[in-house]
Amino acid sequence: MNPQEKQDAEFVSKDKDRFMTLPGDRRTESVSLAAIEVDPDNIRYVPENILNEKLMKKALQGDGLTLEYIPDNMKTSDLCNVAVENSGWALQFVPEEMKTEQMCRRALHSAYDITGEGIEVLAFIPYPDVCMHGIKLYENSMVNMMDIYGFINPQIMTAEMAMYGVKDEPGVLGFIPEHLHSYELRMEAVKGDGMRLYNIPDKDKTMELCEAAINSTFHSLRYVPDEMKTTELCNQALKKDAFAIQYFPADKLTHEVCLEAVNTASHPRILSFIPFEDIHLKVFNEQCKDYSTTKEFLENMKPDYIKQDLAYKIFEKQPELFYNIPIQFKDKQLCEAAVKRDGSYLAHIPESQKTKELCELAIKSSPYAIPYILDEMKGEEQYRKMVKDNPKNLIGIPYEDRTDELCRIALDNTFGKDKNDFSVVNSVTSSQMLLEVFKAHTNPEKVDLLLHIVSHDLITPEIAKDALQKSGRSFHVIPQKAWTPEVAETAVKSDPSSLGWVPSNMRTADMILFTKKAIEGYNINIPEEISKGDNIYTFHKRVENIINKPLSYDQHKQLYNGESIRVKDIQTSNGFVKIGELRYDAKSKNLNVKSVEQTTAEKQKNSIQINKKPDRKGKGRKI
Repeated sequence: MNPQEKQDAEFVSKDKDRFMTLPGDRRTESVSLAAIEVDPDNIRYVPENILNEKLMKKALQGDGLTLEYIPDNMKTSDLCNVAVENSGWALQFVPEEMKTEQMCRRALHSAYDITGEGIEVLAFIPYPDVCMHGIKLYENSMVNMMDIYGFINPQIMTAEMAMYGVKDEPGVLGFIPEHLHSYELRMEAVKGDGMRLYNIPDKDKTMELCEAAINSTFHSLRYVPDEMKTTELCNQALKKDAFAIQYFPADKLTHEVCLEAVNTASHPRILSFIPFEDIHLKVFNEQCKDYSTTKEFLENMKPDYIKQDLAYKIFEKQPELFYNIPIQFKDKQLCEAAVKRDGSYLAHIPESQKTKELCELAIKSSPYAIPYILDEMKGEEQYRKMVKDNPKNLIGIPYEDRTDELCRIALDNTFGKDKNDFSVVNSVTSSQMLLEVFKAHTNPEKVDLLLHIVSHDLITPEIAKDALQKSGRSFHVIPQKAWTPEVAETAVKSDPSSLGWVPSNMRTADMILFTKKAIEGYNINIPEEISKGDNIYTFHKRVENIINKPLSYDQHKQLYNGESIRVKDIQTSNGFVKIGELRYDAKSKNLNVKSVEQTTAEKQKNSIQINKKPDRKGKGRKI
């Protein structure tokens, strides 16, 4: 190896992708060998005039799939065996004339995987015996027999392989070449799965095969040629399932047969295949007892059999199906009956049937009819009259047309007369009017109800604050756009557990202290700027550490604001104080503790200055 080769060999050994960058004349045998040792795939970049058995064998020992990059004229049986021993998948690159049974078996076992990925190797095996071995090898894996046979070359299949597969999975018949379709094979397939009749040409179908197929599944009747669908064969299918009638030829659909099918099926879906009107009516009268069955009757009966009187009967039985009744049967009588029952059915009435009288009738029945009334009946004046006639009509008026005047009329005539009448509250579009409703109620349950029924788009911070003063537990119902620090504080002061719903950036030291004191053991995330800052929360911890006694939230609040408080049984660094008066000086940050228990023996002041270590006079500490 000359100096240049040594340099190149060292260069390519450091990175698998470097070899391809070398000029062709420097890819010598020695350099190529170094590159192949780093990555067997580098064999593809070795110049053909340099390729030799040593280099090729080295690559194939590292990765059998590199056989793909070796020219066919240089492949030998020895090299192919080396490749297959390394990877069964390499068999796909072995020339046909070099494949042996032994090599193919080796490839089969080398590529085997319980998941079944290795079955693709079967496509490259030209030996029936080896393929048969592969079928048995993979039949207990995670792939099914049809997947296995899908990779076998049809040209090498044998009668034995065909029967073996069909017995296990009748669908395999679809992969068997027609020259192997023996009568016995086909019979085996249709016995296991009658739908395999599909894979048999019509010219080869016999009555015996058809009977066997139908005995397996009535659906196979669809693949029986019409000329072979005898009365006996059709009856055989009908006994299996009433829905076999869908495959009957027209001349076999007798009234008697259809009646038998309907009685057996006991379901309106079968009407799709029944050509007798009286049978349709029989099903309606006898089976349509509920909404779903009647709906399916309408969906499956032949449209030609629907008449006006039947439409009336359908509506009478199930008014909710008015929508499903064909439009041509929605006459004046039916439409009037519909809107009397529910005005919102006006939405499903043809424009040609809408009259002013019908629309007025619908509005009287339901405010939800208003969006579908005639255009000539819409407008500010008309809406005002509707709301005056019935304040609940506000509900049906389009949102953009609900003026403050309309809302005021509706609200005054409902809530204004009965504070518990919320019938139009959810239709009011004025936040100011909604605030009046909230302020009128102090019951938490009523407030919760209002928060759930009014439009969240109309809830303002002012409404939220008013509601939370009475029901702090409802903070999570308030839309985020109405969340403010003041609203959050109101919620916590009303119900301390609401702190969990307050975003971290809105939590204050005061809220946290209030909640901690209200709920023993309450655990909540405390923002670092609070836990390490100078605030009432850290103040309370320092105070209680000094006096060795817990105080209430109100006591800490008073103390923090400069007020004095009296506390019993205080243990300080200067001794025990039976009744002490505490005062905090924010400027000097001194906490003074003064005994207020006067006795003959002790009338002196016991004061703790917290800004320095206790001196001989015992004045105190600084917080």
